[in-house]
Amino acid sequence: MMRATSSCLTNVDGYYVSLALKAMRLGVSMAYQSQIITEYCQDILFGIPRPHSMRVDLGVLDPNYVNVLPNGHEPFLGFAMVQPARSIEWQEKARAVGAKGLRVIANIETGQEMIQRWEMDDVLYGFTGNWIMQEAILASGCVDLFACDMNCSLPIDPLYAQRYKFKLVPVSDLVAFEGISDRVNYEPKKAAEQAAQLLQTAVDNFKARRVSVEPIDQPPAKEAVVGFSSESIVDALGGTLDPLLDIIKKGAIRGIAGFVSCTTLRDYGQDVHSIAVAKELIKRDVLVLSMGCGNGALYLCKPSFNGDRGTQPGQVVDQGVPGGNRWNIGRGKRSG
Repeated sequence: MMRATSSCLTNVDGYYVSLALKAMRLGVSMAYQSQIITEYCQDILFGIPRPHSMRVDLGVLDPNYVNVLPNGHEPFLGFAMVQPARSIEWQEKARAVGAKGLRVIANIETGQEMIQRWEMDDVLYGFTGNWIMQEAILASGCVDLFACDMNCSLPIDPLYAQRYKFKLVPVSDLVAFEGISDRVNYEPKKAAEQAAQLLQTAVDNFKARRVSVEPIDQPPAKEAVVGFSSESIVDALGGTLDPLLDIIKKGAIRGIAGFVSCTTLRDYGQDVHSIAVAKELIKRDVLVLSMGCGNGALYLCKPSFNGDRGTQPGQVVDQGVPGGNRWNIGRGKRSG
């Protein structure tokens, strides 16, 4: 890491091939020394992802509920909040302040990790979208607590918290906001206690938010199929990759693309490049395994993905392989 980052400084390494090799080494070492290990640990703690339906888009936010949004890249406190929120005790606490109930709404990469492993219900209600949607989410008038871990929380969030009456709480010592002093830095041994503290903060916020903020009217909502891990894909193929490899050899599927991306407003709109690239790959019979914020874009995409086949997002084109040619296969941080 030191060699790769130091080489990017001015007048250190000016040869693009050398820089590319150092970046590749850094990527491989990061994947095998941290990311894969983290994924295995999360699989042990929270379960291996299996395909299931999930509500997505802004319509998962209902202003009449206490809505808690874990945000970032580490799902640990998010999972810790879902468990007590499912109890009668916490649902009654929410109703006691005038809400219909208490929900934990998955958000950004933290949310993707959560929805891959746990199925939706009345508490883990759905997934909003990727980080470019953050300002729309916070301006929805539906948020009571925005718990920010590690990454993808905007410097402008305190202004939204003030305007739209929600609590903005960093839950990692890496995250800081101007003017925000209250924080709950995640400690694994105190996860249950910290989750309860965050849920209570959200419940206490509901009345002030509900009487002073006009929520958005009927935002869009839909469903996507999520939870594609390497294990679930192999299971769907009968325990071996041979059926998929046979189809590739025959040319029905021309290849497999790992679609790893963030998202940006660059050029002409949110997620346009992510969606355009995925559409073109699938139109050419390339199986797409997606993850990251680009994967969040595919969850929410409306247009047909397979040209004259007329396939809608989340549907399957059966090309002789169980599972067919799915457009939204993927996981929050590790592709399936």
